[in-house]
Amino acid sequence: MRPVPTLSGNLCGIDTSLGDELITNLRMEHRELTADVEDFELWPVLKLGVAYSF
Repeated sequence: MRPVPTLSGNLCGIDTSLGDELITNLRMEHRELTADVEDFELWPVLKLGVAYSF
């Protein structure tokens, strides 16, 4: 996993500490999703086609 840039402190008068929380939450979500899909051996695929002729 490549490093994610962090936002912290006060940048141009804007409090960016919320950026750290967002990045932390995104990393946790990524770990959870990765763990969930590791158990799948087969992936369901839905294929939809439309044809028209006259």
